[in-house]
Amino acid sequence: MEGKNEKNVLYAGRLVLQEEILHDVAVVIQGGKIEAVGPRSEVQIPKDGRQWDVGDRIIAPGLIDQMVHGSHGFKAGVSIEETLKFSKVMIRNGVTSFLPTVSFSPTVEEMQQSLAITAQAVETGSPGALMLGINFEAPFLTRAGKSEWDRYPPAGYYAGKMARDPSVEELRDYQQAAKGHIRLMTIAPELDGALEVIREMCNLDIVPSIGHSAASCVEARAGIAAGAKSATHVYNAMRRQDHREPGIIEAALVSDEIMAEIIADCVHVFPSALDMAYRCKGPDRLILISDTLKYAGMPNGVYIDEMGREIEKDDEKAHIPGWTLAGSISPLNWNVRNMIQRVGVPMGEAINMASLNPARLLGVADRKGSLEAGKDADLIIIDDDINVEGVMIEGNWMFKEKVIS
Repeated sequence: MEGKNEKNVLYAGRLVLQEEILHDVAVVIQGGKIEAVGPRSEVQIPKDGRQWDVGDRIIAPGLIDQMVHGSHGFKAGVSIEETLKFSKVMIRNGVTSFLPTVSFSPTVEEMQQSLAITAQAVETGSPGALMLGINFEAPFLTRAGKSEWDRYPPAGYYAGKMARDPSVEELRDYQQAAKGHIRLMTIAPELDGALEVIREMCNLDIVPSIGHSAASCVEARAGIAAGAKSATHVYNAMRRQDHREPGIIEAALVSDEIMAEIIADCVHVFPSALDMAYRCKGPDRLILISDTLKYAGMPNGVYIDEMGREIEKDDEKAHIPGWTLAGSISPLNWNVRNMIQRVGVPMGEAINMASLNPARLLGVADRKGSLEAGKDADLIIIDDDINVEGVMIEGNWMFKEKVIS
C-alpha cells in the first residue's frame, strides 16, 4: 500500500464526474486529496508523480454504503475485531466509506452493547473502508400485524416483535452508548412520541429515516415535516401500496424533501419497481444500499443465525426456507450494475446514487462522494460491468488487480 503523501497520477479511458463522463483523463493525487482532474490534455502532469495507467477502465468515485449489516461471515457490533474485519472485506466491492449497521435485539442492553462495540471500532480506525459513523436500524418500529393486503407484517416479523415505543430519553441513551457516532436511524413516524423523537434526532446530529412502518401518507408526511430526511429501503418493511389509502411508500416516492434508499438487488425490489422509484425520485434523491447480511460472499448453503433460525443462502438471496427473505446478499457494486443493465439508468447517475447522494445525506459531500479537486482521493477502478479492479482510499491503494504502473 503506497504512502498517503506520495504523489500519484492516474490515467484512464473514462472518468465519472457528477454530471458527465469524461474520456481520456488524468487524475493527480497528493497528500490523500485530489489535486487535479480532467481531460489528459488539460491537466498539468507533475514530473515527480508516480504514473498509473488503467487503460480502457473507468475511474469512479468510491462507493458509500449507508446500510450494511455484514459480509463474508462478519457482522457489525459482535466484537471490535470482527467489525474491523468487516471493514476490510467491504473494499472488494468498491466501498470506500460505510455505516456499519446495528439492528434490533431482544433487549435495550444488547442493543447498547452492540452500539458501544461498533463505536469503539469506529474510533479505533478502519483497516479497510472508512466508517463514517453508525446506522441504527432499531428499535422504534411498528408492531402492526399483517393486514389482508400485506405479504408480511410491515416492520418485518422479528423486528416488530422486538419493537419499542419511541422515547427521547432512550434515544439519548443509545447515542451515549454509541459515543455520539449514530449518524442515521430508522423510526416509524406513526407511533406515539415519534415526532418528538425525530426532532431530538436532529438535535443529536442523527439523520432520521422513516421506515419499518405501517404509516399512512399523512402520518409519513408528518414525520417528514418533523425532520425526517430519508426513507429506509423503500418498498420493503412498509405497508403495501394502495391507490385509495396511500401510505408511507407513496409519501416517500412523491416527497421531494427526502431521499429514498432502495435495495436494487432485483429480489427485494423488481426492476419495474426500481424504475418507478427512479422516475419518482429522480437521480438526485435515490440512494442505493446493499443491506447485506453476513451471508453475502459466503458459500451457498444452510446457516443458523443468532436467533436460531435456519437461513438458506443461494446465488440470489438469503431466505428462511418456505417463508420469507432473510436479507440481501448483493453487494453495492452489483446493485449499481442492476440499475444500469436492468433498469436502464445511465452509468453516471447510477454511480452517483451510491456515492454522491449518500454523501449529501450524511453531510460529507464537501470531502467525499465525487471526484473533484480538494476532495478526498477515494476512488475505484471498474469495468463496464462494475467489477472492481482497484480501490484507493484517501490516496492509498487498498488493492489493485489490473492497474498498470
